[in-house]
Amino acid sequence: MEEKIEKYLPIGSVCLLNGGERYVMVIGYLGVSAQDQNTVYDYMGAVYPLGVISSDISFMFNHDQIAKVIYKGFENDESKEFNKKLNEVSKEEILQQMNAKMAETAAANGIQPVGEKPIEPAAPAAPAAPAAPVAPETNTPNVNNPAF
Repeated sequence: MEEKIEKYLPIGSVCLLNGGERYVMVIGYLGVSAQDQNTVYDYMGAVYPLGVISSDISFMFNHDQIAKVIYKGFENDESKEFNKKLNEVSKEEILQQMNAKMAETAAANGIQPVGEKPIEPAAPAAPAAPAAPVAPETNTPNVNNPAF
C-alpha cells in the first residue's frame, strides 16, 4: 500500500517529482509563475543541493506531482498551525491574503517586493538614503557541472 504524502510539506523538505531525476527542495508555498499568473501552484522549489542560485530561478509544482519524499523538513507548533491553515482555505484566498500582507509590509518599510509593480505608500515617508550599488554575482555555480 502506497503511503499518503501529507499535503504542504514543511519548508526544507526534499522530494523527487514524478519522472524526475534530481531532488527538489521545498522553499515556499502558493507560487505564481511569471509565465502564467493565473495559476497558483502548491509549492515553490529549488534543485537540491544547489538551492536558490538566483532570485529569478525557482520552479513551481503541485502536490500531486510528488513521487517520493526523501526528507521531511523541520516542523514545530507554528509550522503545524500554518499547515492546518493552508489546508483549510483555497489557494486563491491564501494568495490574496499573502499579497495583501506583503504589500502592507513593503509599504510600511518603504520597499518594493521583487517582481511587483511599485506600491504606493499609505502615508508620506521620510526620504531614504540612496542604496549602495550591488556588484553582480560572479561565482554562480554551473548547474550543468557534474560536480553538482
